[in-house]
Amino acid sequence: MLTIDARVELFKKQFPEEKVKSVKERDGSNFSIVEINHTWMCKSAKTQEGIALLEREKNVLTVLPGNIEATIPAPLYYEENFLVYKKIPGS
Repeated sequence: MLTIDARVELFKKQFPEEKVKSVKERDGSNFSIVEINHTWMCKSAKTQEGIALLEREKNVLTVLPGNIEATIPAPLYYEENFLVYKKIPGS
């Protein structure tokens, strides 16, 4: 699993124009999410199986827009075990 610091550094490399002002960890049983600036969600898996699930999640989230009538997060960046999307307003 990627550390919080590693995820923040990956985020900074991909989104250099976004100044990191706040970081909050949201820890679940299979995944860990780092919320940056109350807007950006940086998700990574805790297990090898979770890494495969995270890639699958990215693939599903990529094809859903326009196919369902619900607000879903749009993947903005992905590399193995690191998925970034913007937080859905109100969540």
